[in-house]
Amino acid sequence: MLTESVSSKVLNGVSMIDQLNNTIKPDVIMKCSLDGIIREVSDTIKLVYGYNARELIGKLSYDFIHSDDIGEFLIPFAKGDIDIATFTYRVIDASGSYIWSESTISVLKDSANNKPIEVLSITRDITTRKKTMDQLMEAKNLSVIGKLAAGLAHEIRNPLTTVKGFLQLISTEKVLKKEYVALMLSEMERIEQITQDLMLLSKPSNYKKQYLNIIKIVEDVKLLLETEAYKNQVDIHLKTFSNSINVHCNEKKIKQVFINLIKNGIESMKEGGTLTINISCVDSLNRVDIAIIDQGCGIQESELEQIGQPFFTTKQTGNGLGLMMSSKIIQEHYGLIKVDSEVGVGTTFHVELPCGH
Repeated sequence: MLTESVSSKVLNGVSMIDQLNNTIKPDVIMKCSLDGIIREVSDTIKLVYGYNARELIGKLSYDFIHSDDIGEFLIPFAKGDIDIATFTYRVIDASGSYIWSESTISVLKDSANNKPIEVLSITRDITTRKKTMDQLMEAKNLSVIGKLAAGLAHEIRNPLTTVKGFLQLISTEKVLKKEYVALMLSEMERIEQITQDLMLLSKPSNYKKQYLNIIKIVEDVKLLLETEAYKNQVDIHLKTFSNSINVHCNEKKIKQVFINLIKNGIESMKEGGTLTINISCVDSLNRVDIAIIDQGCGIQESELEQIGQPFFTTKQTGNGLGLMMSSKIIQEHYGLIKVDSEVGVGTTFHVELPCGH
């Protein structure tokens, strides 16, 4: 009986491993010319996409990518702007269906003159991962919508109550005082600002991206905020290990993120001080980390988890939508925002983005 039980468990274990192996597809290795012509491809493409490797030689790799995802991602490699990067896109398989895929692409250079000659890619099917992430994001979005609705009702109700109170006062006194008008206008402007921020949040993220030097972008933002920093007796120091780090991004959107984070840092230092921007590379992940370090009052540990939530803010004025918008933008660039803080010491916001060397 014991032997049969052990044998049964072993067979069950083997069956589970077989099922797991059936869901895990191998990587596809491909070598292309700089203009996208397929030169070599591994036989594993048959298992993943249903094509015979020999049939693909000489064909244009772009023809197998969804038109909405194709972009011009081989151009930066041909120009020598970047050496390695990771992309997510849809590939059409032999049956005509689209499969979500992820490729790590690197440039191969001529050993004699160091000029790009070919592009090597390692591609994997991420359909299951993408589906799981989409489900998680949908659940998260539903939760955020609930919090957003509750916060919106609270934020708009407060200024409306103020305006209503002044209107009742005016109807009683039969006199329209300038002070009343000024305060009512201020409250209406507050509502207007909230609605504008919400409209920005709701806009679709179909903006164009290109490879840009993130160091230059941060330097431009630093220059833009120097006057405000000076007024608040804050010195901005920029530290970086390189003069050029390329990131696939939309310049306007990324600048918006850094303006928001750096302004928050400046405003947190009521007594002045130094705000440090430290740019470093997370080598193992092929990502760049932009750390914005202030010497402000810090954030309570109990409040850290609420950072980035709609209508949560540690400032006397503000609605928390700026940081929420920043998080949305960075997520759309396949990055993330992290925060560390210590009360009385300061706060550090980390922005991590995928980069090309």
